[in-house]
Amino acid sequence: MPLPRFGTRMKLTGSCPPLALGYSAGVRVIDTSLLGAERFDFIGTRHAGERHGVEIVCSLGLPDALDVMARGNEVTDYLAFACRVACDAGAGALSGVTYGTIGKTTFALATKAEFDARAAGIDRAAKSAKDLNMRLGIEPCNRYETHLLNTAQQSVALIERIGADNIFVHLDTYHMNIEEVGMAKCFADAGGIWAMSIYQNQIGACLGGDAGLGRQLCGTQVGRVKWRFDAGKLCVPRT
Repeated sequence: MPLPRFGTRMKLTGSCPPLALGYSAGVRVIDTSLLGAERFDFIGTRHAGERHGVEIVCSLGLPDALDVMARGNEVTDYLAFACRVACDAGAGALSGVTYGTIGKTTFALATKAEFDARAAGIDRAAKSAKDLNMRLGIEPCNRYETHLLNTAQQSVALIERIGADNIFVHLDTYHMNIEEVGMAKCFADAGGIWAMSIYQNQIGACLGGDAGLGRQLCGTQVGRVKWRFDAGKLCVPRT
C-alpha cells in the first residue's frame, strides 16, 4: 500500500496563504467541504490546488431534504452532480456521509429496506464517480448522527454487496472512538484504508481535548505501515 500522506481540511479561496504554509509543513492533501455543492467555488479550488501542488478531496453529507428511501432518484441525481463539481475542482475522490444526512437517525438498527436502498444509491453514485475516473468514499458515523452506517465492518459489508472497485472506507477517529471495539480491530475490519480523519476524540472542551491515539495506535500494523506515536503527534515511518 502507498505510504500515507498528511492532509487537512479547509476551504480554498483566493490566494489561500494557509495552504502555502500547510504545504511547507508537509500537507499534500486538502479535504474541502462540498456541503452546498451548487454554491461551491470549483474554479478557485482547482486553481489553488494546482498552484500549491496539493491533491483535492471533496466530502459531504446529503442535504436534509433528501432521503435514500423516499427520494432515491433525487439522491442519485444529487450525488452525480456533486461528483461533477468535485471533478471540476480537481478532486480524485468524493467522500463523507454519501449515503445519508448527518444528524438524521431513527436511533434503531437499519432495516433491510434501508440497507437495500442505501446499497442501490451508493452503487449508482459509484458508477457516476467511475465515469469521471473518480473514487467514492463512505464514512461510517456514530449512532447519534446516523443509524445507517456506524462501523468499518458494516462499511465493508456494503462495499462487498455492491461489488464496485472504486468505493473505499473513510475512517474517522471521532466516530471510531464511539462505535468500534478498538482502533486495531477497526483497521483489520476495514482492510485497505484510503482515507482517515484524525480528530480530537477524548472528553473535554471543544478544541481542548486530546486525540488520545498513542495508546490505541502505537504498534498497530496497517498493511505494511506500522503506526508509531511520538511527542504527541501521529507519525508513520518513511521507509
